[in-house]
Amino acid sequence: MDIDFKQIENKVLEYRRYLHAHPEPSFEEYKTTEFIAQELEKLKIYEIRRLAKTGIVADFKVDKSNKTVAFRGDIDALILEEKGKCEFASKNKGVMHACGHDAHTAMLLGLAHAIASNPNNIKQNIRLIFQSGEELAPGGAKTLVDLGVMDGVDAIFAIHVMPGKPCGTISIKPKIASANKDTFDIIVNGKGGHSSMPQNCIDPILVASSIVVNLQSVVSRGVNPFSTAVVSTASFNSGSEYGVIPNDARITGAVRSFDNDVRAVVKEKMQSIVEGTANAYGAKARVIFPEWDYSAIYNDPNLCEWLCGLIPNYLGKDKLIIDEFPQSFSEDFSEYLTKSRGVMVWLGIDNIDKDTPKLHSPYFDPNEAAFIEGVKYFYMIAKEFYHYE
Repeated sequence: MDIDFKQIENKVLEYRRYLHAHPEPSFEEYKTTEFIAQELEKLKIYEIRRLAKTGIVADFKVDKSNKTVAFRGDIDALILEEKGKCEFASKNKGVMHACGHDAHTAMLLGLAHAIASNPNNIKQNIRLIFQSGEELAPGGAKTLVDLGVMDGVDAIFAIHVMPGKPCGTISIKPKIASANKDTFDIIVNGKGGHSSMPQNCIDPILVASSIVVNLQSVVSRGVNPFSTAVVSTASFNSGSEYGVIPNDARITGAVRSFDNDVRAVVKEKMQSIVEGTANAYGAKARVIFPEWDYSAIYNDPNLCEWLCGLIPNYLGKDKLIIDEFPQSFSEDFSEYLTKSRGVMVWLGIDNIDKDTPKLHSPYFDPNEAAFIEGVKYFYMIAKEFYHYE
């Protein structure tokens, strides 16, 4: 490539370390937004817009081009206390970049530098989307899509860092690449009273416990064995006193699925089991699913084939991995794909000499050597998409 990527790598590491030390939670990324805007303004070739209260959209426009390719990076951090000991650890107590969004943002800024260093190499319009709130449904992508961020976009691309894969590799899963996510609340209404007289009560803890157990039959007995889904309970809260049977109980959790028909079946059977179990005890219960949650990412197979042809030439034959199975987590990148084709890939970040903690770990510590490979991958697309039909 005709770009000084060593100089860009130094900037990417500088950006990532600053962002890692100054994380902000979903939809509160005000200082992060200002930082991104300041760095883009220095490059003097981008039209910068703020469609939402946090986040940035930056456009590089090419005269007479009728093509636009977009790149997305998420900017928010998790509510999580960092326990690692790196020299640029979080300065904001209880907030941490434990999912790699600091790296995603830094790589996108790296792409902005690469384009600015030789803008004549780029033959179509470029849109850089620095998106807020990926970690918190309904997510920042939906707001941006509703505000028109995908208007005129021919394709959109994104990277997610991924432990468990060799450093600097690009993993592609054509078609379904991630899971649908449906978080849920289950509210159980019983009848409280004195713990010494349970015959006068309807114990919501007993009812809710039975519901948790019975939910395990949703997948094992309600879903075709050649399909798959996961129903996981994440919290169970009820009561606070030793001598009191409480009135209510609350269960939270999430469903993951890879097929819309399975998604509908699981939700329907959960409702039936929850209501039926509660009725058997004389209680009442309901499942509440949010109005909006994340759908599975569908990677356009033709774009995937095109990328698989480019990566060996630009990054090296050893950099390409074609995944057989989708990831079981969810991502609101899927929202952009309701308006345009696109691809999200996984960037390997494994350390060579030590274990790499998983995503959302308080010890999360990716191999920084991978990040410049992500910038090269983005730049490859920015340079070559003009020729894609």
